[in-house]
Amino acid sequence: MASFGKLQGAITSFTNENTAALVNVNLDFSLFRCETKPEYLSVGPALTVQRREEAETGQIHRTACTLGFLFQEMLPDTPSLFKAYGRRVSEILAQPNINPRGTPDDGPFQSFVGADCTSIWAAATSSDASIAIHLLACMLARAFDSKTATSIWFEIVQERKEQVRRLIKDNKMIHPHTHLASQQVISRGDLATWDTSARAWLRRADESKAWEKSQFALIIENVNLPFTAAGTTYAKVTATWVRSMEVLNSLLDNLPQQANDRAILLAISSWHLHPNLLVFQSKATNVDMKDRLFPPSAILSLGLEYQLQKEGANVRWSLALSHLRYYGAPVPVRSNEDLSRVSITQFWFVALGSLLRTWNLQASELLDAINWLDSLNKLISPAANGQYPEVSWIIAFCNAASNFLKSGQINTNLGLQLVKFGWRRGRCLFGEVPGTHTPYFGLRNPYILKALQEDDPINKGIIYLRAVASGTELRKTITLLSFTWRILDDIYHEWATVKPACQNRKATNERWIYFENGTELLSDHISFLTERRSLIQSTGEECYIISSSDDIPYSLSDLPDSPVLWPNPPQDLDPKVGVDYIIMRVPVKLELHFLTKLTESQGYSIRVKQDAQTESLKAEFYRGLTAVESLPKSLEAIGNPRIVAPVLRFLRNITVRPVITHSSLRKRKRSNTGVVDGRFTINNLNHNHAVDALMIHHGRPSRSWLQSVTVLQIATLVYDQLPGATVSLLTVELELYKALWLPEKFKEVYEADDKTYDSSLSEISAVDWFQSMSKACLKSLALRIYACFFLFFPALENRPK
Repeated sequence: MASFGKLQGAITSFTNENTAALVNVNLDFSLFRCETKPEYLSVGPALTVQRREEAETGQIHRTACTLGFLFQEMLPDTPSLFKAYGRRVSEILAQPNINPRGTPDDGPFQSFVGADCTSIWAAATSSDASIAIHLLACMLARAFDSKTATSIWFEIVQERKEQVRRLIKDNKMIHPHTHLASQQVISRGDLATWDTSARAWLRRADESKAWEKSQFALIIENVNLPFTAAGTTYAKVTATWVRSMEVLNSLLDNLPQQANDRAILLAISSWHLHPNLLVFQSKATNVDMKDRLFPPSAILSLGLEYQLQKEGANVRWSLALSHLRYYGAPVPVRSNEDLSRVSITQFWFVALGSLLRTWNLQASELLDAINWLDSLNKLISPAANGQYPEVSWIIAFCNAASNFLKSGQINTNLGLQLVKFGWRRGRCLFGEVPGTHTPYFGLRNPYILKALQEDDPINKGIIYLRAVASGTELRKTITLLSFTWRILDDIYHEWATVKPACQNRKATNERWIYFENGTELLSDHISFLTERRSLIQSTGEECYIISSSDDIPYSLSDLPDSPVLWPNPPQDLDPKVGVDYIIMRVPVKLELHFLTKLTESQGYSIRVKQDAQTESLKAEFYRGLTAVESLPKSLEAIGNPRIVAPVLRFLRNITVRPVITHSSLRKRKRSNTGVVDGRFTINNLNHNHAVDALMIHHGRPSRSWLQSVTVLQIATLVYDQLPGATVSLLTVELELYKALWLPEKFKEVYEADDKTYDSSLSEISAVDWFQSMSKACLKSLALRIYACFFLFFPALENRPK
């Protein structure tokens, strides 16, 4: 027996040594071809001439052969899987919309039209093992981005080569093809090309199997299965790969299986082979995926064992990747199986989720917010009709909400997934913005809704501040509201009570109006004050004209927050006759001097008696600004066609600040004698949106946020010209306003001074930017073609005329 053992060891040593010597030559794997399986015969003719040549004799064929031979000895025998996958590929390629044929009309892009199944044909003409390699490429492309997937390929290839070298060193039996493949050079560029082809195929196949993809995604969203493979990156990847192939092959052989590893679900999604499912949760649910390649009784059971996971943590494939970087310690990476590609319409659902996050909404409130935006869309879109560039971004979000609700049940569920994805992951999509925006654009604030129903612009502001103050501790003290504005060379004032004074027997609010001109009132002043008093009294409010300069309130200093002394105050405010009334300003930012660039404070102020605690009242006031009306009442309010114009004006000021000038308060009209007559009026304030600015300037989005939304609008116009084009959901990790393809003029607008910025947003829409960019691109392309033409035909440039 000892002699026989020595003889057997000598034979083994002789075999390995001679095998190593025989294969120690550098063969060109691009020359190797095998007989193609019948299921894959339709793939070759479906390719363009250039792609087919590359798949049969080019570098990608060499890569398919080399990788197939390198890994062939560790792969299971799965003939049913290979046949079914070939049938599925052929079925997808038979669809004209998935694999259109290039025509001369496509110009230089004719050879690139159609589905890119180069890696499939390269594998089919190489070996069964190469088909398995393609299946792994699809799994990695589904789970990771291109850079990470290429690094994983590089790592497992190097590890497999090292494994083969150890086996040979230990005198283990190795197939000559495997040994030869281990000596080949496979560059990162080759692996990147291999990954790119598989990634391109996934996009086409996903488009073909959109219903199955959506249905399967909805099912596995709530199925909590982990990736169970342990060990190194090489061990995890290969174990996941092999196990997935074995389970799918068994199902195709009519052997029901149980999935205890999330890798099975990743394989189903990547290979577009969908067996019937039996999902165990609160109850057992049988899901018919309608895939004719599987026998009806071949059922995959999910959820028989519940694996506890941390709240909010997605189950992902976690690998320690040594070759993601060329230097340094291994880098941990996790799969992005929940990240895929979506249409531009679906990407707006993600953007919608990002917006709702800035409103600080909870996940349970998302559907209510989407329904509210749809109602707002029905109110403002017909009236806007492209005439309000400043609110186009708001209408874009409203359209996204309407498109969401118009989807079918499956698409709505998928849309909700995307909204939640944007809500969770899209915090930086529109730029890093600290804090939150005013929820619902301020249109669920009951005080704003009440004010928008008022026509008179000054009354609108008074009504708004009264409503805010009445809901706070301000109602417990004597509080006055003041409105100040310069009209020509005069300063006009209105003072109003927040609530009826205790001494007021009529129990109505009161208002006092006057001009601070330091001279005797002219007839124009008296006429204006009289008309103004009549208008105020028509609302049921008492109004008094202060005509004596001795009774006019005045500031005790030139400082903006200076106390105001009111000599001989009305008895309703202070019954002590002959005692001056000192009023302090509550330090709330309501004045409009920051908008008008004027030295004096104009606009609205809140005033209380000198002994009041103004800081605590300030905090109370700001709490009142965050009040939220119930959803049904808000929907009822924005459903009223009467407030369309006020709402549009209000929303416009979320984007741009009002242009306020002294001349805007004066309306000139020509008399019968041809002499221009000056007439005081306040109504023109309504056209300059000063009152709306009062209500929204606390929650106006930043420039970078608005710029990012405009970038998405421009991108939407680009994608509208490219039917079938998709967007990577990895975009949520980027800041759109930093896009490198934006023209310099676009960036200059958002870096300009306030005046240029506001006027640009009022005059230039996303459509205008898109058209100007398109013209610039066509001009650049024409110049390039002109230069190339004379580069190749220089003689034509100087030909005789």
